[in-house]
Amino acid sequence: MGEVHDPDSPNSKWRLELGPPKTPASERTIPLHQTAIRLLADIFEQQEINKAHAGAAYEDNDLVFCTKLGRPQDPINMRRIFYRICDKAGIGGFTPHCLRHTFATRGVDAKVDVRVMQRFLGHANIQETVNNPHPPRHRTEPNGTAGGRGELLSRKVPVRVR
Repeated sequence: MGEVHDPDSPNSKWRLELGPPKTPASERTIPLHQTAIRLLADIFEQQEINKAHAGAAYEDNDLVFCTKLGRPQDPINMRRIFYRICDKAGIGGFTPHCLRHTFATRGVDAKVDVRVMQRFLGHANIQETVNNPHPPRHRTEPNGTAGGRGELLSRKVPVRVR
């Protein structure tokens, strides 16, 4: 799913487009922590409840994050929810893309082979992975402060599991 410009829409500059990934590298398997797996299981359980309540009105688009009727979530609303969660966790200024950098940083910290990280991140070539700014948490600038988002990336954010 991606956002594309919709010149015909008077109410919005963007519309959602469901379809296959842009490239073969876009479809990949990544490892998940047990906490993430449990949270996804909770989401899927809630979707089953939503399907039962909505009946024929439910649109099963095989989405992880969707409305109670199975339709795609509006990206603006998803970002709004994401920012609200980050603010509650005390990590304002964190963007959804920062999760990708955090994943890469954790891989570097864990000494995951760069070729494996390349596949996880979907980079077309190894140089893209090597040159990408995913700073290790211990890297510091000359003044002793964390480089880039290293300080932010090193924070452990509590996750509430139901």
